[in-house]
Amino acid sequence: RDLGEAAWNLLKSEKEKFDQGKYDGALDKIGNLIDSLKDKAEALKDSELINKALELESKKQELEQQMTDEGMQSYDQTEAGEKSDSNQIRKNWDALIRETEALMKKLEAEQKN
Repeated sequence: RDLGEAAWNLLKSEKEKFDQGKYDGALDKIGNLIDSLKDKAEALKDSELINKALELESKKQELEQQMTDEGMQSYDQTEAGEKSDSNQIRKNWDALIRETEALMKKLEAEQKN
């Protein structure tokens, strides 16, 4: 794959860690991946992909702020299930991962053209 197996593995491993309640560094690593994707989009001079990467950066920053506001570094799954803010953070995280994956697929398709 043009984006590299490492990028795909990073996305998968950070999603798994986050799903297990291990937040430490997950957003930073995904942020670095998004930066890398933005650089690739800029190299392709594809404004749609650049804008999507910028949107993902913004969503990542919003999620980071939500987590800071909640004092979340890690949590117990049962405790999180009882908190609506935690549920919203999980939904936002899942959306960020899905959208990052979609951008990665689009970039790969563009690189092959």
